[in-house]
Amino acid sequence: LIDATHPFAAIISANAFDACQATQTPRLTLARPPWNLPPGAKLLEADDIGEAVQLLSGFAKRVLVTTGQSSLDVLADFPDIHFVVRVIEEPAGPLAGDNITLITGRPPYRLDDELALMEEHDIDALLAKQSGGEGTVAKITAAIRNRIAIVLLRRPLPEPGEAVDTVSEALLWLESRV
Repeated sequence: LIDATHPFAAIISANAFDACQATQTPRLTLARPPWNLPPGAKLLEADDIGEAVQLLSGFAKRVLVTTGQSSLDVLADFPDIHFVVRVIEEPAGPLAGDNITLITGRPPYRLDDELALMEEHDIDALLAKQSGGEGTVAKITAAIRNRIAIVLLRRPLPEPGEAVDTVSEALLWLESRV
């Protein structure tokens, strides 16, 4: 089994780990590398959305949030910050607070569009998951270019076992077992 799930899909990875343990199936994690921000980037890190918003509450007024729908309830507890929340699909229910503007979009995102979005909404901070990958790196690049603070949620700890960073390494692992 090659676990190539999203870096924040901890439950799926835990289930895959348990299933492989129970069936003695070899398992490899294909983990996309995290983003490496350049020196001088205004980077803060947090373990969860609550900690991240606490950090932001000290300085931010308008934050682009790309951490998903599960963040919405926490954001409503910080009425002094306006959150522009981008989600892939609109939530089923009403928004939790008046301080949230919801926009939808699906990766990949283009740098020009991210720059325009940040300018249009007068964004002064970005809150995102440390997902890595090319499909969503434009928001990081735009934030760096605009010299705004970036708060990244740290990845959950991976399940134990062998891990690689590239598809070619995963294929070599697979070939060695066939």
